[in-house]
Amino acid sequence: MKVAELKKTIGGYQTEQLRRLLVEMYKAMPKRVKEDHGIDDMICSPSKRNKRKSEVVPDIEALASETERFVSNAYNDYYCIPNSVVPKRERSQWRFTVLRLFKRGPFH
Repeated sequence: MKVAELKKTIGGYQTEQLRRLLVEMYKAMPKRVKEDHGIDDMICSPSKRNKRKSEVVPDIEALASETERFVSNAYNDYYCIPNSVVPKRERSQWRFTVLRLFKRGPFH
């Protein structure tokens, strides 16, 4: 459904119907979407236009340091074999580390 259709459809709804609809939509939304789009901030102050989390500039030096450390560990196969550099619980999560670094960086 497009935004214009949505506005037309909910135009005649009562306040209680809109409240119930909003709560159900909020519950159906994944946590990551809520965080990335600042949904909680929009709900708390609907009159303000809040900056989205993804629009905030990351600390480039910290990101570069973390990326270099990850690449070095990957190059040395520390994510594949038992070692004392990368903890066991982090070894199987390397894909999520890459995704997080990618999303924080200038690529996204």
